[in-house]
Amino acid sequence: MDANGYPEEHELKKISGWPHTDFPGLIEHIRARWLYADCGYFAFNGSVLEMSTGGWSGNESIIYALKENHIFWWHCLSWRRGGHYVFDGFKKGNDGG
Repeated sequence: MDANGYPEEHELKKISGWPHTDFPGLIEHIRARWLYADCGYFAFNGSVLEMSTGGWSGNESIIYALKENHIFWWHCLSWRRGGHYVFDGFKKGNDGG
């Protein structure tokens, strides 16, 4: 993260190239960088992941990086205006498939 809390390019590339064999690790990696994660904008129950960007461009950058991780993005169930994303099919300890 840079001095203002925005994800840096090398972090975004790491997200977009994260291996499909460790999606739980990717989710934890993202959570540590997600602004407002502790305010209800990020929830993972072990199967379903819900993230809301809150309109913050740093969170939007993470979403764009996730879109480049095509196998991860296949898990996207829905998107709503305002930047709310729902993903499903993850299981702790495997590739989510």
